[in-house]
Amino acid sequence: MEEYKVPGEIFERAFEKFGEDRQRQKPIEEMAELIQAIVKHNLFPGEFKYRQQVELEIADVLNTIDQIKWDLALSDRDINILRKEAIDRFEAKHL
Repeated sequence: MEEYKVPGEIFERAFEKFGEDRQRQKPIEEMAELIQAIVKHNLFPGEFKYRQQVELEIADVLNTIDQIKWDLALSDRDINILRKEAIDRFEAKHL
């Protein structure tokens, strides 16, 4: 399956229904839930349910990243350039 992108109209409806402040808080909440899931997985690495929880939270975070990009009108192209530059810096400095 190719990378899924949340349609912008979903975000439009969510912003209308829940308000801008609430929707702009959502990514922070989802990232916190991912951190908690990773901590549990690290504490209990053999427990499959914690691996599944990490996957679920990654999906939620990716969806909210799509929301941030939609809300701030950020381009995937520009972000991908920055991601590549960050990896290049990491590789040059640490590897």
